[in-house]
This record gives sequence, structure tokens and C-alpha cells, in this order.
Amino acid sequence: MDQLFANKTLDANQTVRHKKVQDLLADTHQSSEAVDIGRAAFKTTLNLLSNTIFSVDLANPNFDIAINGL
Repeated sequence: MDQLFANKTLDANQTVRHKKVQDLLADTHQSSEAVDIGRAAFKTTLNLLSNTIFSVDLANPNFDIAINGL
């Protein structure tokens, strides 16, 4: 697990982090309702970590439940 947060690994995953923040901003701008920033930040963080570890998003920003109901 130490290698996951090593400088070299973090540098390599910079584009993933940037994309997840851009996704969060796009979802926020597209929302026609008030945004629960805590929920949005949690989903973004979950997807950032899951994408770094498993190369897949576990939470869909358009749904209220993680892992699409699993």
C-alpha cells in the first residue's frame, strides 16, 4: 500500500486526479438542482481511489448509490 502513495505513483496518476475533478465540476455545472457537495465530494474521492487501484469507477455521479446497486 505504501507504493500506491509513492511520489512516482502519484505523479503517474495526476491525469486521473485531474479528470475526476473536471468530472465533478462538469456534473456540478450541469445540475439543475442544488448540489450536495459532501455527497459529490465523496463520490469523486471514491472514484479517484477506485480508479487508481482498480481502473474503474465504483460510484456513478448520476446515481445516489455506489457500485450501481451492488
